[in-house]
Amino acid sequence: MTFPLADLAFWSPGDPGSAAIDALLCDGTVPLARHGLTGIARRYADETGAALHPAHRAWVTELDRRSIAVDGALTEVVPALRDAEVEFFLAKGPALAYTVYPDPSMRPYSDLDVYVCPTDRLVAAAALRELGYQSVVKAIGPLGGLSTEMHGGRFGAIVELHGHPVDNADRQWVAGVGDYLPEVQWALLCGVETPVLSPAAHSCIQAIHAGAGHRYSKLVLYRDLDSSAPYDLALAARLGARPHLEVALAVVDGLRGRPDRSLRRRRQRWLTDRLVKQDPARWDEFEASVTNVLALTNRERITDSLQLFGLLAASAVRPRRTTSRRARITYGRMGARSA
Repeated sequence: MTFPLADLAFWSPGDPGSAAIDALLCDGTVPLARHGLTGIARRYADETGAALHPAHRAWVTELDRRSIAVDGALTEVVPALRDAEVEFFLAKGPALAYTVYPDPSMRPYSDLDVYVCPTDRLVAAAALRELGYQSVVKAIGPLGGLSTEMHGGRFGAIVELHGHPVDNADRQWVAGVGDYLPEVQWALLCGVETPVLSPAAHSCIQAIHAGAGHRYSKLVLYRDLDSSAPYDLALAARLGARPHLEVALAVVDGLRGRPDRSLRRRRQRWLTDRLVKQDPARWDEFEASVTNVLALTNRERITDSLQLFGLLAASAVRPRRTTSRRARITYGRMGARSA
């Protein structure tokens, strides 16, 4: 059981179309841009002859413009950081579009995600300022998010200079950028030799991004994960990303209509035995991930969506909302309150 928005997210050139997806593309209120699906929608429309609402066409043009600006930024930022002798890698955005998608235009992006060790961040920022980038000051939100954006350069692009795999309070649970450096590979992106992550390590970054307290995950993130196989659960465990990856892959199975895959039980067992019992303070994060997924498909009833995903169907717990990490918990079905 799937839904048209999810079907579109996982559509690839050569796949058949459907009347349900055609209807989505004609509806200007469907949040295709919010889910990062305008590139896939444009390719689908070009291949199948489906009509694309003018509102979606406008977002296709806008996101194409932003992606081109980011590509331009890549061609100046990567050489500058290499000249500054900074260890870094790119993730998401063009690092995925040009390596795992059949057509890079199917994966638009709005910024260039650059990851450096915290000790190198000042040097990296100075190198970007030499190119005309300026830091954007933002208020720290309730999740303890760090301001990472720099705007400018010759292409008027946005560069996010990350000193951690995730820029909110969840960074205390996961490995640092330095732990990812052994997984760096080189790829030719936009004509520039660029450091990127191995597919297995990249899937860890993606899973953390999808599950670590982001208020509204994008469906394209789960398409990214599905395209980044094979996965390495041992590597994910070393990087502190295995629970994120387990949740995200269970979500992918649900979105792709595969709730009965044998791996699902193993993922449930991992979450119940390892995450819930040993570290219940993290449970809220993954409950938030499930809530985000419910929003992805615009489902109004939690029970319907849980049946769709087959996610945590046996039992789940939720810690008391308190500053204490030793909150007493009660085992029960999804939504059960702490004792």
